[in-house]
Formats: sequence, structure tokens, C-alpha cells
Amino acid sequence: MIVQCPHCPAKLNVPYPRPDDLPPVRCPRCQAVFQPPEEQATAPDNESDDPFGSVASEPTQPTNRKPAQPAAKQVPVKLIVGALVGIGAIVGLVFAVAGGSGKPKETASNTPEPVVTPKKESPPKKENPRPNPTPPKLTIPVEYTELFAATVTNRPAPTVLVPALQNVSREQLTIPPFAAKVEMPEDMGKMTLDETKKATAFLKVAAGALQGSGSGFVIRADGEQLLVATNHHVISPRSATVADGPPVVTVVFESGSADEWERPGEVIAADSELDLAIVRVTKAKRTPKPIIPALSPKLMETMDIRICGFPFGGALALGARNPNITIGKGTVSSIQLNEDKKIGRVQIDGSMNPGNSGGPVVDAEGRLVGVAVSIIKGSNGIGFAVPAHELATLLAGRVYPALVLPVGSDERQASFKLLAPLVDPLGNVKGATLHIWTGDKAPEPEPDPAGGWKPIDSTTKVELAKTDLGTRSRALIGDFRLPAGIAGKTPTVVLQLECKSEAGAVLYSKPVVHKFVLNGVQSASDAIPMDTFRKSIAKYADQVVAVRGRMIPGTPRRGLVYELLISDDADVRPEGLTFVADREVATQLNELAPEDQSLPVRLTLKVGKPATDGTTAVRVTQVDFIAKGNRISNTIPSTETTNDPLILLNRAPEKFVGQTIPVIGYLSPVVAGREDDPELTILLVSEQRPGNLHFATTPVIAAKVRDPALRGFLHVARFTLRVENKELDGVGPRIVTVTKIELIDRTGKLVRVIE
Repeated sequence: MIVQCPHCPAKLNVPYPRPDDLPPVRCPRCQAVFQPPEEQATAPDNESDDPFGSVASEPTQPTNRKPAQPAAKQVPVKLIVGALVGIGAIVGLVFAVAGGSGKPKETASNTPEPVVTPKKESPPKKENPRPNPTPPKLTIPVEYTELFAATVTNRPAPTVLVPALQNVSREQLTIPPFAAKVEMPEDMGKMTLDETKKATAFLKVAAGALQGSGSGFVIRADGEQLLVATNHHVISPRSATVADGPPVVTVVFESGSADEWERPGEVIAADSELDLAIVRVTKAKRTPKPIIPALSPKLMETMDIRICGFPFGGALALGARNPNITIGKGTVSSIQLNEDKKIGRVQIDGSMNPGNSGGPVVDAEGRLVGVAVSIIKGSNGIGFAVPAHELATLLAGRVYPALVLPVGSDERQASFKLLAPLVDPLGNVKGATLHIWTGDKAPEPEPDPAGGWKPIDSTTKVELAKTDLGTRSRALIGDFRLPAGIAGKTPTVVLQLECKSEAGAVLYSKPVVHKFVLNGVQSASDAIPMDTFRKSIAKYADQVVAVRGRMIPGTPRRGLVYELLISDDADVRPEGLTFVADREVATQLNELAPEDQSLPVRLTLKVGKPATDGTTAVRVTQVDFIAKGNRISNTIPSTETTNDPLILLNRAPEKFVGQTIPVIGYLSPVVAGREDDPELTILLVSEQRPGNLHFATTPVIAAKVRDPALRGFLHVARFTLRVENKELDGVGPRIVTVTKIELIDRTGKLVRVIE
């Protein structure tokens, strides 16, 4: 007899009639245990509700049916959304009605004739009807019993001593900006209104499917090449992702006029902290007079200003044309100083709106006050501009705080790499040198009246090279070494940067004091390659061994034993090996954010004995994820505690039985199960489904979750859960009932309540 599994689309072939002493049936696909009905109709050969092919056991009686195909092997995916579909049997009674009309015949006396209903023959009752037994608890399969019989002592990753330089003074290793020197023209940077309008450009930005716009202005013109200043957030929309690819920038000059023209732009400098960027345009049709940042006026409160740009982007355009420039009026209402007592932001009262970002804010004579950057919503015209001197120093070349990274060591010396990000759109930075001092007492730093700091004496010098890090960024990079013996003798190390400009200027950074130490770091250096392990598997039987391989985090539920997808360094699954784990390891792997590719791992393995078919089961007791430099970045199972209530509940649901607890997670609008017994889809903050929990709820709440307005998105929500004292089918995930859902926005504000 073919029966339908009540928990998945699989169909099973079971003997009929079934003896009373046979145990419940286990579905080979979803592992659910259930009691088959007394009788169920057999599905036709050419029909199946299982899109993956039927899963059936061997028939016990002769049949002319085709043998069932084996189920397709399932592999983990990034997000598994389960659907529990209940199927009920419908039994109808057929009533014979006299005359076939459905109405009783009437006699002359208007007395209805009795309706005779033929008796339905029922099968003989069994003397001892079989009760519906409680499904048994899951047990470990026999082939894995020995692997899980005893607690395994893991082999922790060995700790190696890695040299490091600790910043003692907590100062940043950076070069002060070069002074922006320009030839002073007779008009001292004054611009007419028409010249300002022609220098201001409309920027269109496309990042994947995202379309945006902003403002910009010409700051340098060399023949057919123009440099246009704007905001960083204009050329790199905050909502864009890596998958959208690099933004494509189009610069429109004299926008909206009959003479408008446009050219593609290339981002050559960007500073996300200052929110500034510089775009290069080549083969310019015309050469507008630039607005020179170094020729800015002295700022004073209440001074009149003009705000130039394209507020609201294309919304103010006429028809299909690009928008015309808008000139707004305002005043400087406040001058805000930063930690260095320099102007950090210029506060403006005036007509600044979204779309003005990146546009010039000039005084009444057209000289640059700053770059429009932001507004305060609901403030009736209060906005901010990045001061002109920040743009001038960015254009002149800027070295940002350097990073010192350890790259290796041996018994004699320790190797380090210094990396200092560089923005140099005009190529003004000629070269840089790293000065290294070692000793007992660090020298006192001395300021240089001409700018920066004075160089320290008795140093070792290392020349730094300019290196491209990508399409928009460059860096000064150099390698240096320190004797390994000084870690315990002369641990003080002072670093200082020297930088030269094309104009001949030399600047020194403030000397930064470091302490040379040896840090203990866990390493995967003891792990043997997977291929070596596989070829010598008999050698490691009954042992605990550390093996290097790759894996995709996450695994489907298997009951008490979970199978992991492990491969070698070439992403090839080793033949003859089956990798299994317990619930603790599998649960924490499922909590990790989904990955599109396998990750390098160090595996602690308890090796079983080879089976008769030549395969060997291996128990994974610990997973160490390997980062750069062969270092361990994360370990599963983790010894660290978590404050996430949903993760705690998923790891040990039996500890919360009978409690009502609030949790935070993602709500998916996908509702599974029957109408009278729905199941909600709730995800962890990592967007993974907690595999040890079954989220039941009421039909009323389920109907509200199906609201079309919620479709297509995951929603941050606070859930009120009641943990039941039962598991799904007695062997599945713990049942928790969702009694209340509070949808909240990213700031934690309550948006909607579902109950």
C-alpha cells in the first residue's frame, strides 16, 4: 500500500494489511516517524506530488508497479524554509434516495413514504484493535553508535608566538596635509554668477539597478581634462552593495540649457570620512573656469552665501531634459571647529535640499566657502558644508594613518609591513620614508614651527613605495624587520614617517611609541591535509586527529546525527568518508551567516573503523575556521556566551519548556502548514533558520502575516514565544507557539503589532 508522509511530499510503500506488532514508519526523506492509516488509496503510477521523485521502501508482495527511484541526494543551502503539509483522509457516505430525485415521494394522503437506506457493509472488527502508539524518541543509528558512545577530548589548535607592535602612545602615525600652494591670479578667485553656473555640474550615478544624482563643480581645468569635486556619498550610494559593481558616473555640464553636454567621469580620489570625492573628466567639449578651493574667503558668521546645485535631482527637470541649475541664498550661521582647532564644518541657514549634495557654496563674489554635504530634516533650512580648505588639502595630496601588520617571524627576526593609505589626485607626493628607532627610553617629540614635527635621530630608514590598491585607492607600503631578541631586552620601538612633495616640501609625522611584544595566537599549523588523511585512513582508526579541509557552514536536520559537507583544499569531496556531527556542532554551524563558497577549516575528527563496504564514518567534534596567516578566527562549538535569546532557545529548547520569552529575529511572510495548524518562518539575525524550533501559531496571526503588504521582504520583529512541552511528531523540533509579533524598524521603533 502506498501512503503519503504527512510531513513532506514523499510516498512510501508499506505492507497491507499491517500486522499489529509492527512499529511506526520512519520517512527516509524527512526522518519523521508516523503511524500509517488503516487503509489509504494507492496513487496512480504517473502521478506524484513529490517534485524530487517518490521515496518508497521495497514492496512485500508481488506488484506490477515500477520500482521507486532513489531519492536525490540533498545538500545544504544558505536558507532552508520548511513547509509542513498535513494530509487528511476524507470518507464520504453515499445515500440512496428513492426515485433518484433526492426528494421523498408523496402519496394521495400526503403521507411521505419511508426512505430506505441500504446498509453499508463494514469490514469485520478486529478483536484487539491496535492503539496509536507514541512515536519513539530518536536514537543514534547503529553504524554511528561507537563514534558517539563516549565524550571526545578535542585537540585544540596549537598556540604560536607572533611578534606584534603595540601602540603605547595611542597617537596616529600620519603625515600632516601639505599646504595647498597655488598661483594667485589678479582676481583672487572671484567668479561671476554665469561662471559659477557653468562650473557647476549635474552628476548622474548608476550602481547596478540603483539610480541616483547629485551636484559637483569644476576645481581644476587642464585643456581637455577637468577635475570635478563632489561628495563621497554621491558617487558611492549608501544603499549600493558589492554585488552592484562600481558606480558609473556621468557628468552633465550646463545642465538643462540648450548648450548642455555630458561626459563619463572617473573617480580618482575619495575620502569617506570627510565625505569628499574628485571625479576626472577627459575630452571635455568646453573648459569652464574652475572654482579654486585654495582661494577661499575668510569665513564670518552672517556672511551672505549662494548655494548652487540641483535640488531634488531630476524632479525639477522639464520633460525629458536634465534639470536646470538652482541658485539659492543663505548665510553662514555657525563655524564649527574640530579637535585640531581648525574649521571642521560650516553651518548654513538657507535653501539647501537633497540633491544639493556635492555642489559649491560660494560667497557673494563667487569664492568657495565649502561643499554642500547635509541638511537637518525638519529644521527649516539648516544645513552643513565641508570647508574649502579640506578640499584643497585633498587635492594637494594626503597621507592617512598608517597600519603596522606582522607578517612572519623566525628565531632571528620578526617581519612587519607598514601600509599608509594615500590620496594624491595630482601626483604631488614624490616619496616617503619610514624612520625606525629602538632603545630603552623613547626620545621626546619636538614640533616643527614650519609644520609637522622634527625628525628623531639615530634611526634606521626604509623607503616606502606607492602602490595601487584598486581603481580608487593607493597606499605607501614598505617592509621592515626587527631582531627577535629585542622582545625581552629593548622592547621600545619608535616609528616616524617622512614625506616629500614635488614642490620640495618635507613633512614629518609625530613620532609614535610602540612596544615590541610576542602574542599567543592559535594556528592551524598542526592540521594534516585532507588528501593525506584519506590515503592513510586505516592508520588513524579510533584516533582523534586534526585535519585541514574546506566546508560550507550549515547542515540539514538529520535527527541526533547530522552529516556535514567536507571537501579537500581543491573543493573535492573525499571518497569513502562520511563526516557526521552531533546536534551542538550542527546547531552552531547553522547559526552562521550563509556563505556562497566553502571556507578553509581545521577539523578535529574522531575516526571510526572501516565498514564492510569500505567506507569510514568520521565524527566532527570541533570546527576551527582558518583566516589569513593560518590563524584560527572562529571555533565551533564556541565557548563564548551569547546574549541572543533566540540563539539560546535554539541551542537548548528543553531548558525553556513552559516559559514565555521575548526574542528578536526576522519574520518571513512565508506561512506553511495547514490552515488550522500554520507554521511561521522565523530567522536568526544571521538570516538562518533555527533548525531545532517549530514555530506554531494561530490561524488569526497566520492570516495577518500573509498580508500582501509584507510580501517580498524579511522584517525585523520582536516575537513573544511560549515554549511547549512537546516536539513535532514526538521526534522533531521543539514546538514553540508565537502569541505576538511586533514589527520594528532599524532604529527599534514599533511599526505594527500582530496578535
